[in-house]
Amino acid sequence: MTTIDQLITEARDAFAAGKLEIALHNSTNLIQELRQQTVNALELRASIYEKKANHTKELEDTLLIAEYDCNNTSAYLRAARIYSEQEKLYEALDYLRKALHTSPKKKIRVMIWNLLTKTKERLRRRVDFIAAAPYDIVCNILSHLGPHYASICMDVCHRWREVILGCPVIWENVDSYIPYWNERFDMVRTVSHHVRKLLLRYRGTTHFTSWSEFVKEVPFPRLQFLEVMDSSLSKDRSPLGEPFFAALHYVASTLTGVKIHGGPEVSLGKLLTTCPKLTSIDIQVENVSDWVTGMPTTTLLTNARIATNFPVDRSNLTPFFQCAPGLKKIVLRSLNWVDGVDISPLIEHCCPELSYIITGVCGHTCDFHLANSSGPSDGLKQMSLSNVNSTAPLLSRLERATDSLQALHIELRNDGHNSTWADWRPLSSFIMHKLTWLSIDVDPNFALYHHLPEMLRSYPALERLRLTVIGEWSSTATSVRDNVFAALANLENLHDLELANHPLDGEGFRKLIEKHARQESPTLKHLIISDCMIPINVLYDIVSIKSIESLLLYNDLFGRNSLADIDEFARLAAELPCLKYLYLDRSIQLTENAVRCIASSKSLERLVTNNSSLSEESYTLLKHLLGRSLARRF
Repeated sequence: MTTIDQLITEARDAFAAGKLEIALHNSTNLIQELRQQTVNALELRASIYEKKANHTKELEDTLLIAEYDCNNTSAYLRAARIYSEQEKLYEALDYLRKALHTSPKKKIRVMIWNLLTKTKERLRRRVDFIAAAPYDIVCNILSHLGPHYASICMDVCHRWREVILGCPVIWENVDSYIPYWNERFDMVRTVSHHVRKLLLRYRGTTHFTSWSEFVKEVPFPRLQFLEVMDSSLSKDRSPLGEPFFAALHYVASTLTGVKIHGGPEVSLGKLLTTCPKLTSIDIQVENVSDWVTGMPTTTLLTNARIATNFPVDRSNLTPFFQCAPGLKKIVLRSLNWVDGVDISPLIEHCCPELSYIITGVCGHTCDFHLANSSGPSDGLKQMSLSNVNSTAPLLSRLERATDSLQALHIELRNDGHNSTWADWRPLSSFIMHKLTWLSIDVDPNFALYHHLPEMLRSYPALERLRLTVIGEWSSTATSVRDNVFAALANLENLHDLELANHPLDGEGFRKLIEKHARQESPTLKHLIISDCMIPINVLYDIVSIKSIESLLLYNDLFGRNSLADIDEFARLAAELPCLKYLYLDRSIQLTENAVRCIASSKSLERLVTNNSSLSEESYTLLKHLLGRSLARRF
């Protein structure tokens, strides 16, 4: 019988016999014995962790030993050693002092005292990098923190606070929420001469009163960009009125850019008059007022982005363009589906330096992200027009853009019935050598669609085409369709093609696909087909194009096809050597054989299926073979 078992038995017998003092004595001895056994076990395990170089676990066990036995000098020394190796010198000093107080032997106390002295010397020799490093290096490092984390670092010591407040790079961009502005007065007052960009978040225009009072006293001599964001969700919001412009007056002399997001209304004329040096404005509000009466005679504007709930009336835009002769980028957008504004007649004789012209509905107009922006620094580069009636006013501008225009988007939904071939002739009158991206949303019965073959023949460098058809097909439009695909077949650099609501059962599309399928080095890499009826034999040709990297098939593509057709399509798709992304809509009812074919693909990285008929067995198989690359949507 072990000592522990014997103590337990003796304590129980004494308790049963009513000898409580003996039972209490035996129980106390038992606890001490258990504690000693635990300490011994922890010391053994800590030694094992030390051999295995697992210092985290070693420290955990050492601290437990010190907790069980507060007079264990060796545990304190072990903890001090670990902390010292981790450069946590303050913690090491703390445990060395505990070891000094608990050690009964003089030689050991002398040794501990020497360790204390060396650790204090190490601590004394520590270098405050912020205080000792060259100023420009410190500023470079601290610039990555941003104002928020820099404010936290200022609490470390007075020296850090002094260095951080004096580092201009940190405080160039300041974000402040106006209701808490009073809490940051002192700090902002100190760094205001560094601030170049200021973001103000507010709820209700009354908050600008406190900011206005502040900027009366504290100058912002280097402030160049001001962003104002309304975070209020209330429907009864007030327009940016006198409190805002009263505050704006004190910083307007240096401002070159203003961004206003949220709020029901802002006066454009008053904004441009108050800030005469503005070169860039970005306004996203419900309504913009004072287009005519409050507009200054001339401005320095080069970049204007204005988004409102409804399109701006064309008569209001005339004085705006007249007062901004140096405008290089104009973005006019609306939030609602109503007729857009055709600005082409307004800019016929204005703003000769325009490089970007973008109009339309927010979230629907085409945003171009061109990887290659080579070409002249001036000249028209991107143009996105919504509901334009005619491009005749743009003739001279397009003539000057033959070596600069890179992207073109035209959306024609409601105003194209009365247009003629002559209205779109400027789009094909010149060879656009740099145009690589074309996006067209049009009714197939409009003259613009009928002119599309001529346009494509004028864009030999075209790489990406997005063609969305809106409306019903007439017999005339159907005859033009093959001409469109014939023109596409002659494009040598086309690698992205997106077609929506465009019947693909004609001879023209089949010849286009056959050409790419037969080429030794085909260029077509990305193909998106949406709401297009397509014969199964043409689909076979699509999955025979060896260069295809992504294939997206949406909605009712096939009509009625047999399961054997689906199996054959899956087999051909799996053999594509470059296919990485495949999207299959619910119209493709995958069979077990089709699943196995797709899963056997050696190049496929991601499969997205919107197929509710996919069985759990098939889904499990695909997930097992393709891993995380399978996404299932219902």
